[in-house]
Amino acid sequence: MSLITSEKMHIPLSRPSIDGDDVAAVLEVLHSPSLSMGSKVRGFELAMARYAGTAVAVAVNSGTSGLHICLAALGIGPGDEVITTPFSFVASANCALYAGSKIGLRRHRPAHAQHRSGPGRGANQRSYAGAGPRRCLRPAGPDG
Repeated sequence: MSLITSEKMHIPLSRPSIDGDDVAAVLEVLHSPSLSMGSKVRGFELAMARYAGTAVAVAVNSGTSGLHICLAALGIGPGDEVITTPFSFVASANCALYAGSKIGLRRHRPAHAQHRSGPGRGANQRSYAGAGPRRCLRPAGPDG
């Protein structure tokens, strides 16, 4: 008999908070002639620009698309290497691939653990010297 049940194995990535106003807003869009690129998208972009204190904001369909356009805006592309962590969503690496960059994976360890020695503990000290231009991407993990 297994001590682990499927109920114990459920690990939610997030718990959404959806109320009646949220449902009404979605229904309003669903009943409109534009499911994408409509007035709600433009309103969201304007609100985000005001919130960020910038003149322009762009809404995209996913976090991967958002990361991709950030790399493009920074001029990251072929010939660059983007270093990210293997403990992340796949978008952290995919956006670099979409930009034509190489990917370097590097695990992160808190500063207090840097001095420890032993098997597998030297990853943060690995040298990347002489391999060309590198940029770092700090991805969001499962908890943001």
